[in-house]
Amino acid sequence: MLPTLVSDGWEVSSLENVHPWGQVSHPFPVSSPSEGYPQASGGEHLGSAVKTGDLNLLDSTYTAFILSVTLDQHMLVLESVSFGSRSTSTGPQAYSLRWSLDGFATELASGVLVNDASWGFYSAALEGQIATPLSVEIRLYWFGGEGTAFSGVVNHRLDDLHVVGSLHAIPEPAAWGGMAMGMGVFLLKILHAKKGRRREK
Repeated sequence: MLPTLVSDGWEVSSLENVHPWGQVSHPFPVSSPSEGYPQASGGEHLGSAVKTGDLNLLDSTYTAFILSVTLDQHMLVLESVSFGSRSTSTGPQAYSLRWSLDGFATELASGVLVNDASWGFYSAALEGQIATPLSVEIRLYWFGGEGTAFSGVVNHRLDDLHVVGSLHAIPEPAAWGGMAMGMGVFLLKILHAKKGRRREK
């Protein structure tokens, strides 16, 4: 799993792959490092064995992390997500980003992934908010792969996952119209796999 990163007022957990197509022997490989886009950090990344087939919320492979607001009387407004992705011929050809606030029913962002074993950079705008003291689980579902994927063999790689959000004080009910005043913007970067914890401000 990737390390926990913390910013003032909110934090994100480690990344976790769920429902993989078998366990890979080296989930943080250094081979085939991210490249070909300006944000590419290279080196270690998250390698996954992803199931082929259409999206199934109960069974499709997904990458999960938890966002939490740690500052009292504040809420986090999500603005965008971006990441580097590399799929082989049997790897996922699409992604769907969802959250636990509605039981993962709503698709916050989605897109098509290239499966030619080259790295690509993908981004999407997000609209949502998290009110303290709630935590929310974010899931990136990977799906749409074709052919015969072998159990435990990496067919998808993820790197340079960025979540951008802004922290807002929760106003009194009569002041909701001016909630954006004094907004602070925080950039969260989930880069590549390193042991331990990092702090980003």
